[in-house]
Amino acid sequence: IPKEHYRNLIDLPDEVRAHIALVLKRMSSAVREVMKADAISHVTGDDLTGMGLNLVDHFKSHVIPRRNDDRVEINWNRDDDPGVEARARVAAAGRDAFSKHGWRTSA
Repeated sequence: IPKEHYRNLIDLPDEVRAHIALVLKRMSSAVREVMKADAISHVTGDDLTGMGLNLVDHFKSHVIPRRNDDRVEINWNRDDDPGVEARARVAAAGRDAFSKHGWRTSA
């Protein structure tokens, strides 16, 4: 765990982010073994807006053991589909943002 305070994933230096990924890998393996989990969910949280969407104002990552019958659901709001045109606009904006940050993208 870094002693420095980082509010979100974007603020993490690359070497800290890489180290966290290695720690999460080992933790996930141990949690899966101890909890006899069918799967592991990894959830990270930060609140870039400062609107209180995150109860604790720092980057964190949760390693959550899962079972086939645990009835945990992630609601992706699929009932509120904005439509093909809106999804295409978001995809184009995403490609532009990825390109701006050094990722190669294809249309």
